Amino acid sequence: METLIESLAAFGLPGLMCGALIWYLNRTTNDHKSERAEWTSANRDHVDKFAGCIERNTEALTAMKGELKENRCKMP
Repeated sequence: METLIESLAAFGLPGLMCGALIWYLNRTTNDHKSERAEWTSANRDHVDKFAGCIERNTEALTAMKGELKENRCKMP
């Protein structure tokens, strides 16, 4: 019994503080889940727009390359 009391006295406060920290982290994580979902959605929208822009630029460069090849062939 003395060992149990000594262990509680030695590790009681740090154990309590670790438990409080774990509780706080869980609460904070749960509170911010909706924010993270919104950020993820906004990020996906930006990535999709960026991918579309790159695709259109690639098409434009391909068309320009074709025009350059045609004009070079017509030049004497």
